[in-house]
Amino acid sequence: MTITLRATNESDSDAIREVHTNAFSPEEQNEVAALAIELMRVRASTPVLSLVAEFEGEAVGHIVFSPVFCDTQSSWVGYILSPLGVKEGHQGEGVGSSLVHYGFDHLREKGADVVFVYGDPNYYGRFGFTVQDAVSFLPPYTLKYPTGWQATLLNDREVFPEPVTVSCVGPLMNAALW
Repeated sequence: MTITLRATNESDSDAIREVHTNAFSPEEQNEVAALAIELMRVRASTPVLSLVAEFEGEAVGHIVFSPVFCDTQSSWVGYILSPLGVKEGHQGEGVGSSLVHYGFDHLREKGADVVFVYGDPNYYGRFGFTVQDAVSFLPPYTLKYPTGWQATLLNDREVFPEPVTVSCVGPLMNAALW
C-alpha cells in the first residue's frame, strides 16, 4: 500500500472531517473533527503543521502538530500532537505511524525540541513518548488522566532545567479537552 503524505490546505476540510468522524467513537467524533479543522486554520507566530495521508487519492489519515508556549522566557520550541485520526478501514496499516514520523522529521528540521501528547501511553509510547520526558512541563489544565501527559525529545539538547507551564493555541485551551 502506497501512502502519500502532504501538508493540508483549506480544500481538505471535508476530507479531514470525514477522517475524524470515521476514526473516533460517536461520542467524540464531531468534537474531534471540529477541533482538527479549527487547528488546521490557526495562524500563529509558530506555524501549525497539519498533515494528511492519502491512499489512491482518498484522505485516510490526518494529524496536527500545533505550537505550545511556556510561562517563562525559554529558548526551547515545542509542539503538541492532537488530534491523530486514521479511517477505520486503514488502521493497523502504518498510516498513523507514517504521519507521526513524517511530522517528527519536519519539526526536527524546523528546530523543534519537544513534542507533547495527551493520550494513551500504550499507543504513543511506541513513538518515544514518555511520562518522564514530560515531568518538566506542566499541562495547561488539571488532567483527568495524568499518565496521558507525555513528551518526546526530538534532539539531545538539554533545555528544560525547571518545570514550566505550557499553553497551547486557542482551540486547545479548553479545559474540557484535558
